[in-house]
Amino acid sequence: MKDRMGRVDELIKRELSFILIEDVEDPRVAGITITGVEVTKDLSIAKIFYLYYGSAEEKVFVGKALRKAAGFIRGRLAKKISIKSMPRLDFVEDRTEERQEEVERLFKLIEKERPPSGEPAAGEERNKDEQGG
Repeated sequence: MKDRMGRVDELIKRELSFILIEDVEDPRVAGITITGVEVTKDLSIAKIFYLYYGSAEEKVFVGKALRKAAGFIRGRLAKKISIKSMPRLDFVEDRTEERQEEVERLFKLIEKERPPSGEPAAGEERNKDEQGG
């Protein structure tokens, strides 16, 4: 079942990418990248993860454009893909890259605050004293 759902996810992702390029005429969706699709087991909802590089304001407009076009896109998908039930499309901005940058920033901050190798951290000195030696 897991493999089947993975194939459905990939099929929707591929066809959706083509539809956005070939069939959707709204210029606001030009330049988006579909990064992933997660379809629920009952095929009722497909979360479509997308990336758009632009300002925060532009990202809001892109999200609105995708939600507005969702019905049209779903209809196109239904014509191209033969599955029991075409899921409702739920477009979600993929923030993985932003989260990754934040994690990297935090690691760099931790690395800066870490004492040079061989020197105990501030908390480690107290622990040794408390243990008697």
